[in-house]
Amino acid sequence: MFMFVGLDTHSFILESVLHSVNSRDPNRIDKYAGYYGQACSYITFALTNLFAPSLIRSYDPKWSVFIGSIFSTIYYTGFQYISSYYFYTSAVLLGIGSAGTSETQTCCIKKLSSYSYIYLKLNDISHSFLIFLI
Repeated sequence: MFMFVGLDTHSFILESVLHSVNSRDPNRIDKYAGYYGQACSYITFALTNLFAPSLIRSYDPKWSVFIGSIFSTIYYTGFQYISSYYFYTSAVLLGIGSAGTSETQTCCIKKLSSYSYIYLKLNDISHSFLIFLI
């Protein structure tokens, strides 16, 4: 959840930062790259959500979260030195990683909220606190 809040917060300041980089060096990145990058990210997020449940079912959900966090790290690392090719490629990877992470969170919430899981783990203090949070 904090990851998505950070992504939404990042979206507000992304365009102004990339516009500032373009005003200093127009050959480095496009003038409206922030809008184009967000469009690439959201389009791949929407398309990947169509296939993410079947991929998560065949693989372990932990790997989906791990790969999603790696893709997010790749995206945010690219702001150390902004390049047009790297930015758009990492925006597509961010969309793929966000879709996998989102679907995995749904899968884990479903697993943790089943009656048998709640009943078996009710006496365990750490898990009962987790169930209380859900």
